[in-house]
Amino acid sequence: MMSKLEKEVNMFDRHLEILRLVIDSEPIGIVKMSDQTGYAHHKVRYSLRALEEENLIDPSGQGAITTKKTNEFIEQVDGKLGEVEDKLVTMKIEDSYWLVQIFSAVIICVDDGSRWTRVILHHQWNYSN
Repeated sequence: MMSKLEKEVNMFDRHLEILRLVIDSEPIGIVKMSDQTGYAHHKVRYSLRALEEENLIDPSGQGAITTKKTNEFIEQVDGKLGEVEDKLVTMKIEDSYWLVQIFSAVIICVDDGSRWTRVILHHQWNYSN
């Protein structure tokens, strides 16, 4: 399950890198993009096709060019990625487990007149994932 998510994230990262190249160097062709990124031609071609399907680029005789929709996408992408990042953070099991551990062993310091004494109160929490 995680490997599929990683593949999707890596592919989206590649699509964004290709889009950045188009924005910075339009018109730009597959060979030049492949040389600049180190991606194989077929991976560049796949990213270009995905970007074209989203109407973010158009093909031209000289190479890929941006569309009217490109600027709108660029303005929104950071916010959308932030939303996804926030969601992923809330999904982390390790952090959730850490919070459960904090609440399962509450430490209270008590002043007994001569020194601070630490009393640990335990509470059994059921944790399942």
